[in-house]
Amino acid sequence: GGSLAAAYEIANDAISNGSEWIILSAGGRKLGTHEIFRANVGLTDTRRDPHSWRPGIYWEPLTRSSPGSVQNIRPVIVRDGDQRIVLWNRGFYGSYSNYQMDTVGIMQSLDKTSPIANPFSQEGILQSMELAMAFEERAGRLGPGWIEGTFYGGVFEAYQATGKKTFLDAARRWTASPLRIRHGVNADPICTAQTYLDVYFIDRNPENVERLKEIFETEYFGVDVVTREKIVHASWKEDSRPFTGRNVWWWCDALYMAPPVIARMAEATGDPRYLELLHELFWDSVDFLYDPEERLFYRDDRFFTRKTPRGQPVFWGRGNGWVIGGLVRTLDYIPESDPMRPKYIQLFQDMMERITSLQSDDGLWRAALNEPDWYPMKESSGSAFFVCGLAAGINRGWLDRETYMPALAKGWLGLTGILSPEGKVQWSQQVAYGPYATKREHTTPYTQGAFLLAAAEVYKLGGFPKVESMDRP
Repeated sequence: GGSLAAAYEIANDAISNGSEWIILSAGGRKLGTHEIFRANVGLTDTRRDPHSWRPGIYWEPLTRSSPGSVQNIRPVIVRDGDQRIVLWNRGFYGSYSNYQMDTVGIMQSLDKTSPIANPFSQEGILQSMELAMAFEERAGRLGPGWIEGTFYGGVFEAYQATGKKTFLDAARRWTASPLRIRHGVNADPICTAQTYLDVYFIDRNPENVERLKEIFETEYFGVDVVTREKIVHASWKEDSRPFTGRNVWWWCDALYMAPPVIARMAEATGDPRYLELLHELFWDSVDFLYDPEERLFYRDDRFFTRKTPRGQPVFWGRGNGWVIGGLVRTLDYIPESDPMRPKYIQLFQDMMERITSLQSDDGLWRAALNEPDWYPMKESSGSAFFVCGLAAGINRGWLDRETYMPALAKGWLGLTGILSPEGKVQWSQQVAYGPYATKREHTTPYTQGAFLLAAAEVYKLGGFPKVESMDRP
């Protein structure tokens, strides 16, 4: 009666002031036991819809009423710094001293510093991409290398997702200079070629493809030995080793840097040797660095015996993020007919299942994946790659949408919550080779790029469903 009228007035005022929805907790015969509803402008014919109690407002249930003795309990609102969090509890409640409840849903507000009003709308996602690109280009930190190559890979994917020419123009400006790769066997410098090849597929300028063909003909095809001098830096100490994946791509970051280039060269040239080379090097590196029981990668062989403070294996967040991002960007250029393709997808699925289980309550991941309290602060670079992986997996049918959408929504909310008003993706671990502390002010071009990769894949979803399940945290 009166409570519904009051709720209607609150909702009407909120919607008039620009809110898209409000949360109401109410109880009674008509509503069920303390159900949570969202107020939308919606159906007005109360005979057709029992939740349209007043004209102009549609009350959309967000939780399901619990049968029998199990009750939905009024929500508890808590504050965590700048966050407002609603905990939705379910169970038995007799009195303040006689209860047994579980928290089955969490609604978390954005960090109030976020410039994105609605990160789940297409407009909000596009705005986040525009801010992230503009910030990095203003920062003036962009030269020829893997750090910048990762950024412009994200810029180009933003163009692919949105069709906005401003993103393509930025990628074209960066690739207008001749492709320069000093050490062709080292995976880091060759990462630059990813965006050069992406632009090539649009403009068809053969100059850079010819340069890459020279590198692969002289440095890869038919080569039996790799020298330490050519690879520049390695964990191994000998002057030379056999030309295998574990010796050329001896650190897991390399699986982002080089494989997407080789897969694109296969597409650009039609030469089957590129995919043969990719499969040979990639899977030898996987056999070396991947722990199939943990379903995670060691950064390199120096971490095979290292332990966390609690005695766990050390699995680096961004290191595994590099692998996930690399799998997405490589698989997009492995033909459906390639018999090795399902093996790559299976690796992706196995890793994403494990990685999703390690997501923190704020939607992000930590620098040490399996021991988050070692470095408990947020870490954005690995988190951005994981959000990219979740969205890409759903978009391509590699991950079940219903299973993984809650983790994706929570991860995307976490990422946009650490995007500053000027477009800086904060809490980025700096250049490193293992877990390390981060600070809010830390950012890097590769993290801006990973954010753009994630945002592009989220944009391709076409928006998030209006109602997400509240039945589990």
